[in-house]
Amino acid sequence: MTEALSAETGETVADLIAESRRLVCTCRDCGQTRITPPQGICVSRSLSASQVGTVMRCSQCGGHDIETKPEPERARRKSPLNPPTASAAKD
Repeated sequence: MTEALSAETGETVADLIAESRRLVCTCRDCGQTRITPPQGICVSRSLSASQVGTVMRCSQCGGHDIETKPEPERARRKSPLNPPTASAAKD
C-alpha cells in the first residue's frame, strides 16, 4: 500500500533527499531488505521512489526484482540522517 501511496503522491528521489528520508529496498527473489539513503543511488532525482527498484540489483542473490518504498514517517524521526534539533531535545 505504501508503494501505491508513493506513486499517487508523486514522492520523488528529490523529495526524499529534501526530507532526509531513506528508501526501503526489498528483493522479491530472496527477501533481503536494505534501508539506504537515496543520495547513494545513481538515478535521476525526478524518478519516483517506487520506480527506483527498476534499476537496482540485489547484492545477495543478484536479482533485479526489487521493491522500493519511502521509509515510514515514524522511522524518519529516529533516523540518524535527521537528528533531533536543540529545541526538540529540551522538550
